[in-house]
Amino acid sequence: MTEIAKGVEGSLTSEQRADMTAMLNLLKDWDFKMDEESVAATVYSFALLKFNKSMFHAYEKDSEQRANMIDGYLQPYFVERLIKEVAEIGMESPLNRVCG
Repeated sequence: MTEIAKGVEGSLTSEQRADMTAMLNLLKDWDFKMDEESVAATVYSFALLKFNKSMFHAYEKDSEQRANMIDGYLQPYFVERLIKEVAEIGMESPLNRVCG
């Protein structure tokens, strides 16, 4: 997630970059517990929701439906594969077509 965020850093305003840095610092120290009081867990959940909504534009126009397409038990494996393959192969990855 950090690498993806850093990859778009140049397109953000200085305020957005500061917010992103603060959120990434929260995630860096996160214990991966989804406690209701955990700000880092909230940041992770929101980032994952936004990520899910950003995919499959070619297949579905509604962002909620796009998020639902990969939400579920296969989602972590799919996202991990997508991130690794796009990082290794870049824009030539066939999986890159699902990103918005």
